Amino acid sequence: MPFFFLTYSVLLFFSCVPSFKVEKDVYKQGRTMWGIVGVGAFGISRTPPPSDKKIITTTRSHSSPIINSCIESMKPDEVLRVGGAGHKVLLLIEGKAHAYVFPSKGCKKWDTCAPEAILHATGGLLTDIHGNRLQYHKDVDHVNSGGVLATCLREQHEWFKNHIPPEVAKTLPVPPTQS
Repeated sequence: MPFFFLTYSVLLFFSCVPSFKVEKDVYKQGRTMWGIVGVGAFGISRTPPPSDKKIITTTRSHSSPIINSCIESMKPDEVLRVGGAGHKVLLLIEGKAHAYVFPSKGCKKWDTCAPEAILHATGGLLTDIHGNRLQYHKDVDHVNSGGVLATCLREQHEWFKNHIPPEVAKTLPVPPTQS
């Protein structure tokens, strides 16, 4: 039987920043996790990823030569190709991957907003591939046109951002400055 991963989320955000998230992981013992940015996460705790290797998670079904070359440039020991932005972020929090790398326009705001809140509450960081925080207010495009880069440890984020090849970064727009 194939493994299916399903979550559903409730999210509140303030000033266009994801601030509170409740996520129900239906297939893993029905666990519920929630987080408040600045307070912490509950129902899940951050586990550090292995220090002796580099593991990247990315798309299972929307791969491309650009995505593959970006990941290869980071020289991972292992690549976990799974479905769902929430699933990939949970792999980061659980210490099963160091980074979620998706240098493509395919992901939508509703895919990343709730996972970003709990990742941030556990000390991680989610940005576009240029290192810009994603915006979620009503006037922004619903597509994450700058791709997605997330890490479970903020201090590792810069390393992964700096290893995105310039030719890959040029394929994705830098969003205009948001107020």
